[in-house]
Amino acid sequence: MNKHIPEENSVNWNVSLSAGLILTNTLLAIVCFGGVYEFDPDSIRSIFAFLLSITILIGIFAFGYRGKSYRWAMWLFVILLIISIMLLGLAWYATQLGKAFKN
Repeated sequence: MNKHIPEENSVNWNVSLSAGLILTNTLLAIVCFGGVYEFDPDSIRSIFAFLLSITILIGIFAFGYRGKSYRWAMWLFVILLIISIMLLGLAWYATQLGKAFKN
């Protein structure tokens, strides 16, 4: 039973470290994707790249720590995945609409 307590502390420390790294990567993604695309006046590519990177990071976290106390990560991943798919569909629709008015 004593071996189980340090294992829980190790898991809690790993979760804290993972959450801190995700937050750091989020801040770096905001900085990096802020001015990457010069000829994108609406910043759609930057928003999509940022949202995709955050969705992947939260997905790795959600599937890495499976437990009742980390169910919030799975819900956040599902919400971000739905938003990413909607944004991808919107980008595809805008591209196809632009092709229609090319003539």
